[in-house]
Amino acid sequence: MSSSGNSLHAKLVSLVSRGPELTSIFFFAPVEEKCHLEETLASATWGLPLVIWRSNRTVILNGFLGEGLLVLACLPGLKWRALLSSLSRSLKYLRQARVLIELMEARDELLVQKVLEFSLSQEMTNANVIFGDFAETQRVSRFEAFPQFKVVNYSFTENTKESDLYPDKMLDLRGGVIRTMPDYSEPNTILYQDKQGNKQILGYLWDIMEAYAKKHNAQLQVVNKYADGRTLNFIELLDVARSVAIDIAASIQPMSMGVLERTHEMSYPVNLASWCTMLPVERHPRATDLIEMRNALNTSFGYTVTSEKWKLYNELQKRSSRPLFRYSKDLCFYELVPFGLVIPENSAHRAPLHRFILLLWQSGLHDLWVSRGFSNMVKAGKIHFAIFGERYQAHTLNITDLRHVLMVYGSGVLISLFLFACELSVSWVSYWLGF
Repeated sequence: MSSSGNSLHAKLVSLVSRGPELTSIFFFAPVEEKCHLEETLASATWGLPLVIWRSNRTVILNGFLGEGLLVLACLPGLKWRALLSSLSRSLKYLRQARVLIELMEARDELLVQKVLEFSLSQEMTNANVIFGDFAETQRVSRFEAFPQFKVVNYSFTENTKESDLYPDKMLDLRGGVIRTMPDYSEPNTILYQDKQGNKQILGYLWDIMEAYAKKHNAQLQVVNKYADGRTLNFIELLDVARSVAIDIAASIQPMSMGVLERTHEMSYPVNLASWCTMLPVERHPRATDLIEMRNALNTSFGYTVTSEKWKLYNELQKRSSRPLFRYSKDLCFYELVPFGLVIPENSAHRAPLHRFILLLWQSGLHDLWVSRGFSNMVKAGKIHFAIFGERYQAHTLNITDLRHVLMVYGSGVLISLFLFACELSVSWVSYWLGF
């Protein structure tokens, strides 16, 4: 290995290992011979903690390494697929890490295409490739994932910047598609037909999804737009996300239930909510189906409800002349549990969703969109005021309104006068009889 070649590799590694977000380096070299990248470990890695792994077996790195990870990998030209597959398994939950792969043979454009396509299929969106002859070609290959796969070859020079090799690919999806699946849990996402008979979606989660897609220059593709009208449950959504059939589900679910932690299958928390009970203030029978009865504010039963959905029912019962239900914390399944969007465990959308959700809260848009839940339900025809009859309206008091009060007052006065007369009579009788 020439000193000039080593110097060029050292400059490359030194450049890509910069940045305050990087906290450690994982060197993956399941081969007997040394590659050029190995020569740079001592001098070009800025003293970052280094883990060297020379086995083709999987090691679960998320147990002891964080997200600020740089991966340097030396792979042979023939067995690269099996070894890269092993590396992707080792990077479970960490596949958005920067990866620099050196293929230990002369540059092959077809091989570049295959390796980078495989990296994308394994959700390693920040994988770059160089070859054994990098000192001569000075070419680094990466790929664009949106709107479709495309190999990008970059000539490494003294003026090359870190962002040239590892740009934030999620900032601009270039009109690419974000596959989503609403769970149609009202009022979070509401499926309805407009006046023209077209199916539409409303709800604050749908507002979030549309805003996220717009911010990142993407298009939403609804996987189950013409659903059969039922609400999808948590297990169904997790199965879809695990199969990577969607990118982000338009559904928020609890991030922990008892001892089960699902943080790797969820986005940053969208909100905090409790799941308690709404109990009737007064009982009277009405409907049969529980969800329909709850939506109709049937006071024959008590119902489980999240604190977010209670806001909807509380707004609805304000149309009644009296409160029908109260939110009770005496019986709660959980309190103040973080709820996140369901995503695949290695989703490239995790970090941008984190930043986006924080912006939603800081701007007040989250609370604004949640507050529109009642009007969205009315617009979609999911709420009908007929269940209350004629809405109570306040008016000025008149003599008729005081009729009962005056009757009670008059009766009290008459009784008091009668008792006073009785006391006087007793006193007079006692006086005349000489008692």
